[in-house]
Amino acid sequence: MIINPSKSRLMIFINSSLAFLIFTISVFIKSSFIALFVAAEQNLLANFTPATLLHLTTPFVMFSHGILFALLIFIFMFLLWGLKFKIPAAWILLTTLFGWLIVNVFSLIFNHQVAGQKAEYPAHTIFFATLLYFFLAKIVIPELKTIFYRIVGQVVIVAGWLLTFTGTILLNNYTLSGAIAGWLLAIAWLQLAAQFYGKGAPRAYRMNGFSNSWF
Repeated sequence: MIINPSKSRLMIFINSSLAFLIFTISVFIKSSFIALFVAAEQNLLANFTPATLLHLTTPFVMFSHGILFALLIFIFMFLLWGLKFKIPAAWILLTTLFGWLIVNVFSLIFNHQVAGQKAEYPAHTIFFATLLYFFLAKIVIPELKTIFYRIVGQVVIVAGWLLTFTGTILLNNYTLSGAIAGWLLAIAWLQLAAQFYGKGAPRAYRMNGFSNSWF
């Protein structure tokens, strides 16, 4: 099985959820630590951000949310379905759709502003980039034939995630705190989704349309 049930996921879910809540409370009550955090971020971005870095990271940010991300997920699912990874493809669809619902609900709840300007919280770009990293790490990387290719694959997707993270905090409508929140929320959601996969995939295999699928 691609994603096995794991007892450790419950602990990871609890820890990441608590970290998200504590961090979010600190952001919105404007704790002294967060105030220093924000000041350092603004100073860094104002004085030490090369234009070339912004140009480099922009494509990664563009494909990590909205229609372009949906297109990316659709192509990924289409390829998986054609290669008889039908159950993983269906799981990716459900995980992405419910993830979209979760992150948008939290964005509506938390009206985050920095220096009078609205900032997306949690950052959708990092939330979805983390989901995509998990999909690739669990489904694609293990299928590579040699350890060398697997290492290269891991390096590539980690680099892509880091460039997305960097590009996110460089944009005016995002903040470092929003990016961290998006990452923590994605980790928490993925633990639930992965646990669901571990328990639901064998049942799905017995359903019509999925009996010839790898899972």
